[in-house]
Amino acid sequence: MMRPNPPTIDPAARFSAVAEAFVHSRVNNLYVTDADGRFVGAIALHDIKPYLADAAVAEHVVARDIVLEDFPRVGPHQSLGEALAAFVGLTAERLPVVGVDGRLLGSLSKSDLLLAMVEQRKRPAA
Repeated sequence: MMRPNPPTIDPAARFSAVAEAFVHSRVNNLYVTDADGRFVGAIALHDIKPYLADAAVAEHVVARDIVLEDFPRVGPHQSLGEALAAFVGLTAERLPVVGVDGRLLGSLSKSDLLLAMVEQRKRPAA
């Protein structure tokens, strides 16, 4: 169910690159990864809005200045129930899938997860 290659950006990317990445990716959260592909955190679309109105300040902002390092994530071996629990209380539609080595592997959609759980319940017990 994991979708590979979610939109990412480098921690040192300038604000203009962050804003452009949001325009081209059409996501609400942009994942920040280091040069080795390790997940650093996420930038929420609503967190960049204050900088859009102040170009003088935005000129000095880089991705690491606005990244949410404690952004929720799931692991590739978590059960459907565990993954669903990670979404509880979040407005995010997608969560990053991060391996034990910290590398970003992909993203998991709440909609895909819920559909898979419905399909699983439809199957007869073996």
